[in-house]
Amino acid sequence: MIRRDWWTLAALLGSLTLLTAAPAAAQGTFSSGSTGADGALAPGGNVTIPLPPSGVFNYTTISLPPGVTVTFTRNAANTPVTLLASGDVSIGGTITLDGQVGGDGSLSIQLQPNGGRGGPGGSDGGTGANGLLTLTSASGLGPGGGPGGPPGGPRAAGHLVPGNSHAGTGDGTGGLAYGTTTLLPLLGGSGGAGGGLNLTGHTGGGGGGGGGAILIASSGTLTLTGTISARGGNGGASPYDGGQGSGGSGGSGGAVRLIATTLTG
Repeated sequence: MIRRDWWTLAALLGSLTLLTAAPAAAQGTFSSGSTGADGALAPGGNVTIPLPPSGVFNYTTISLPPGVTVTFTRNAANTPVTLLASGDVSIGGTITLDGQVGGDGSLSIQLQPNGGRGGPGGSDGGTGANGLLTLTSASGLGPGGGPGGPPGGPRAAGHLVPGNSHAGTGDGTGGLAYGTTTLLPLLGGSGGAGGGLNLTGHTGGGGGGGGGAILIASSGTLTLTGTISARGGNGGASPYDGGQGSGGSGGSGGAVRLIATTLTG
């Protein structure tokens, strides 16, 4: 049998680019390393699963039917999600690890953070500036977090490539590129910068959270006919009509790596 790896890596503003590779033929079948201790994952409806401290699940089989969505709650260490299966995996529904949208800006002062939360393994967006303490926004978290600053265009997070500035015009500086196309190590997306302000007494939009990261490994056949989504969240809206550069920036998308003896779908 030929073991195949499918690699999905984040690009800008939550968009995803699919990269595929077929390594040389391996002897025998691929082993996921699953102990099977967590039994079978076969939800009959939408479910949110808390991640254990390690982020690793040891299933026998995984069967996700169409119309069913699985999400995960981040653990304290914010690790990626790792799903190991000793048997077959079938994904006909949806697995979502999207970063959250940043909070919208306001014409009043808001002191609480409004950056979007990253998906499991992804980083949070930066808080928009508030007119009481500062006119400068906070940077997004993560290795490619969008740099905060005064108004000057959204500063999107980077991942495989640098983050975009506003509409690609160079107005503002995007986050740094990081990671590899092989997804080793497996890294989630970074948060976008919050929006800066020109005026006191207001609040800029929060940056979007970075998409999460997931590895699914099957010792048998992995069939994917559904959706695995690890998009970065959009930045929150500017409090002003016409924008004026005070909206938050988008988080970068995360990473999805699929490994199996046979991949189909």
